[in-house]
Amino acid sequence: MAAKKEGYNYVTYQGQPLICRGNTMIYGNIADPYYVQLTALDMEKVEGVEVAGNIQIALMQGMRILKTAEREGMFNAMDIAEFWLKDALEE
Repeated sequence: MAAKKEGYNYVTYQGQPLICRGNTMIYGNIADPYYVQLTALDMEKVEGVEVAGNIQIALMQGMRILKTAEREGMFNAMDIAEFWLKDALEE
């Protein structure tokens, strides 16, 4: 279930928080050593609804970028984000 507060949307995905505002999403808890930042680079209209096209994915440690990738579609981006976050937090 999504909650909304001060312009942010809060949901969970695979047990981790996914916080959205505008075209930027944070996957994971920023209080943890690692989290993933996803940025929608463009939007496409599909049957009258705007969906993210290309998404930049960045594994973050604080404000430092450790890895980046770009994928088309939210499903592909979240697949990488989940793998990177799980792998980083297990170290």
